[in-house]
Amino acid sequence: MNSPQLSDAYWTARFAPYVLAVAATALVVSLFWARPQVTYFPVAVLSGALVFFFHVLRWRTGREMYQLAAMVSWLVPSWMVISRLHGTAKFQYLAILVLTYTVAVVFFQRRVLRGLNHDG
Repeated sequence: MNSPQLSDAYWTARFAPYVLAVAATALVVSLFWARPQVTYFPVAVLSGALVFFFHVLRWRTGREMYQLAAMVSWLVPSWMVISRLHGTAKFQYLAILVLTYTVAVVFFQRRVLRGLNHDG
């Protein structure tokens, strides 16, 4: 494991609880203005989970192709979904995507960092 991936994983895990709190607060506040369209929830959750999956692969292997896959797994669905959403629904979609990613980082934080520290 080279240092840039370890550093990237460490800082992502370090800031994830704060990002989680901000995204959750923003989503809750946005729910006061607009009722969410639940049809895009599965896309946002799957997209956030895929970004986490590809980031873990990148951190463990050091291959940049996984970073590209992570970017594609949130950019392409977001581009397709956001063009169909209006107003606050766009913001809610992005908040759910970020929430999914940061919940996964916080939940698997010890396991990911421990796996990175023990890899040769």
